[in-house]
Amino acid sequence: MNNSNKKYYVVKDINFARVLKWICGQEYMVFDSKFFEGEKVYSFENTEKLQEALRIANEIKNKAR
Repeated sequence: MNNSNKKYYVVKDINFARVLKWICGQEYMVFDSKFFEGEKVYSFENTEKLQEALRIANEIKNKAR
């Protein structure tokens, strides 16, 4: 897992949450943002699988630039 000991990883963008779900197959939970009224955040359990999905997504993003 990454250096963070956080149990959850929060994503602010629904499309990115969907990409992570597609790559790692892990469901996310939807919560109201505590910083922006009317907005949602998407929370994943911070697992090795999720960290690998984040690495893959970042790799793809960097290749597309």
